[in-house]
Amino acid sequence: MIFAHPQAWYLLCLLPLLAMALHVFYQYRYTVTSRFVQEHLIDEVAQGFSKQHFQIKALLLMLVFVFMVAALSRPQWGAHVRSIKRHGLDIMVTIDVSKSMLTQDVKPSRLERTRLAVKDLIMKLNGSDRIGLIAFAGDAMLMCPFTYDYNGFLLSLDDLSTASVTRGGTNISGAIAESVKAYKDMPASDKAVILITDGEEEEGNALEAARKARDKGVRMYTVGVGTREGDLIQVTASDGQMEFLKDANGDVVKSHLNENLLGQIAYITGGAYVRSAGAEFGLDYIYERQLAKLKKHDAEGKMAKLYDERFQWPLTLAFIFLLVEAFMDFRWSPSLTLPTRGREFVLVIFSIFAATMPSLVHASVAGDVNKANAFYKQGKFDDSIDLYKEALGQDDKSGVVKYDLGTALYKKGDYVKAKAYLEKAAQDKNGKIKGQAEYNLGNDLYRSGIQKENTNVDEAIKSLQEALGQYGQSLADNPKDRDAQFNEDFVKKEIERLKKKKQQQQQQNQKQQQQNQQQQQNQQGQQENQPKQQENQQSQQSNSKEQENQKAQEDKKQQDKNQQQKAQAQDEQNQKELDRQQAQNLLEDYQQNEEPKKLLNYMPKEIDERPVLKDW
Repeated sequence: MIFAHPQAWYLLCLLPLLAMALHVFYQYRYTVTSRFVQEHLIDEVAQGFSKQHFQIKALLLMLVFVFMVAALSRPQWGAHVRSIKRHGLDIMVTIDVSKSMLTQDVKPSRLERTRLAVKDLIMKLNGSDRIGLIAFAGDAMLMCPFTYDYNGFLLSLDDLSTASVTRGGTNISGAIAESVKAYKDMPASDKAVILITDGEEEEGNALEAARKARDKGVRMYTVGVGTREGDLIQVTASDGQMEFLKDANGDVVKSHLNENLLGQIAYITGGAYVRSAGAEFGLDYIYERQLAKLKKHDAEGKMAKLYDERFQWPLTLAFIFLLVEAFMDFRWSPSLTLPTRGREFVLVIFSIFAATMPSLVHASVAGDVNKANAFYKQGKFDDSIDLYKEALGQDDKSGVVKYDLGTALYKKGDYVKAKAYLEKAAQDKNGKIKGQAEYNLGNDLYRSGIQKENTNVDEAIKSLQEALGQYGQSLADNPKDRDAQFNEDFVKKEIERLKKKKQQQQQQNQKQQQQNQQQQQNQQGQQENQPKQQENQQSQQSNSKEQENQKAQEDKKQQDKNQQQKAQAQDEQNQKELDRQQAQNLLEDYQQNEEPKKLLNYMPKEIDERPVLKDW
């Protein structure tokens, strides 16, 4: 047997106070009665005031109190086993441990600041995500393979230092290759690598390694640590004193942040680049905004034992002892099988008990919802969804359960099923449930629409317009909801952006059609001019060898010039795309979360609006 709320047993500390209060009450009644009846006649005239009679009644009342406390502690015994599936990501954290990470342009140092930020990231992970660790300098080394054991990961993280990798230097391409290797034989879902470095590559070809990672389905999310201005590198000398690192020529080495390389790596692999700045390291943005978009995979499940609620038994015993105690107030009469006041009291007790039966059902549902809320808080959305469905099976009219179930499905990323339950919750008569369900339904439609942006812009615009309508309805129910107002304005801007994107696609399609038509016309012209070209070729063959060499040299110069212009145009295009991506990341950093409203606690009569957990 276990107790879900063992802290309730502390209420038994009040039992001596109850006994003392009953004793004082008995003494008071006995003193008052003795004023009218002689002491040796009290037991015959007033049976209810006998000492033995009162002691039995006091014992029954204390038993009632004990069993009510036992019911509040929620005893549980008898269990059923259920498989708990893990639905999450595999995240590889790759950290630069070269000596340049000892630079103190980021306090206390680049490496120590990275360690603290990764520890904060671990606090945000739920038990469904696996995480691994790679350290790199001149070589790359797997420090911790993918694991659900976050404490083990933290031990490996604490051991990181510039001595973790024996070969010095900075080989980012080797780190990327080692990260890709760690995903060997992994499921075909999205693979995420968080690369934390200052970007100073001393060997290898990081961009070529990034292209190979992209071909393997690996996304690189790069975090630049340091400043553009840079700083000198401080190391510990053999005598324990701090000194500046020097190169082979005896000159001090200054380390700078290379944002251009890190941005290109992220762009090539379809990830994102974030520069660590001040208190915001950037891992929160990557995990909450970028990794949340990736497709998660189902890992092998484990069996969990869930105990059955048994609070009904001590509660029933408390009612029985209370009933017996009540009957001891009445004196039995030979002419009556049951005293008049006794019959009335029995009717009252049974009416209360009958009215309490639905509350017992509600309490069982509330227990499932509380467990589901706890799983939700831990990020175990599959387990919370199962419990919400069980609760909904017992109370299929509960708007709270429908709302919580829809919210859990939304957090899992199952936007289609989430929409169905949130739409039902939005029809609830309770205005608070209705408003929050409409808000979360708007979030669901927004997320669903954004997923279609690159495949079907029209469907994406339609979904965002529906989301806009839901935010409007939520504001109608709660005009002071600032989050709904912000999201409504934000989605309007997103709709305008998608419309512009659609227009640009149409223009590009028209331009492509025109180019195709022009190519066809050029081909026809070439066929018509073929006889003239043959005559020109014969004429050119008659020219001198000097003229041919001169023409070849001019062609080569023109070709080199064209290649240079093409390469320059490609570099400009890459830089523009990188600037656009950085601007988009900066914009999202200042946007408020459009994440779901808080869960609701299940109550039999009214909705308790106290938050179960904070929005992530």
